[in-house]
Amino acid sequence: MIQRIQTVFLFLACLLTGLLFFIPFAGFVSGNIYNLTLMGISSANIGDQIQQPYWLTGIGALELILIFVAIFLFKNRKLQMKITVVALFAALVLNGAMFLVLNTFKSTLLSDPVYKIGFIFPLIAAILLFLAYRSINKDEQLIKSLDRLR
Repeated sequence: MIQRIQTVFLFLACLLTGLLFFIPFAGFVSGNIYNLTLMGISSANIGDQIQQPYWLTGIGALELILIFVAIFLFKNRKLQMKITVVALFAALVLNGAMFLVLNTFKSTLLSDPVYKIGFIFPLIAAILLFLAYRSINKDEQLIKSLDRLR
């Protein structure tokens, strides 16, 4: 399992998605400092009433679970490829949703967002998932070609 390159790609994508729950992907400075993670908004003022984007947490959790499941489906390559494609689309949707949340808070807080390193994690995870899909597909083609020789 671990000796396959697609497992390494899937593990790295899982790691990047998991880090998004703790590392801020953006921040705002509007009289107060706000940091946005997938777990919600942290602020220096506890009394601030800003709605948390819980649906963003759900998309991130779905992507994380899909990638984690795909890692352990190494014996069923066809299902592993399907789950990897769904996780790839979830990563792209997550990045779009993060951008949407930033635009919403931009109009609410009347401040421009400060993009942080976590904002590119879903894009890197999507690239890693694409590379994992290609590697799984190569393995599947190799097995099919060996079956033809028998």
